[in-house]
Amino acid sequence: MRARCAIAEKLRATAPRVTVEDWEALRSLGFDEMGCLELAHIVGIFNYLTKLADGFGLELQAARSGMPLRRADGELSSLSSTSRDRHTHDNLAD
Repeated sequence: MRARCAIAEKLRATAPRVTVEDWEALRSLGFDEMGCLELAHIVGIFNYLTKLADGFGLELQAARSGMPLRRADGELSSLSSTSRDRHTHDNLAD
């Protein structure tokens, strides 16, 4: 697990500095090319989503709260307005 975390952190923080030796640490644990690629994809997807949320100033609310994404300043995100509008429309129909 430590080797996976080490390369995941290196991919996240300094991807251009990842070396063949970094990947060899995973291969020595039984990772094949597809396993290495899958780890890189997972790290990349999480990096993308984090940067996207940061760019819009969003923070994730607890899933059980039923609250939409909110900006760090507490305002509803315009990305969640469709959900909010649908909820308002449903209440008016009652």
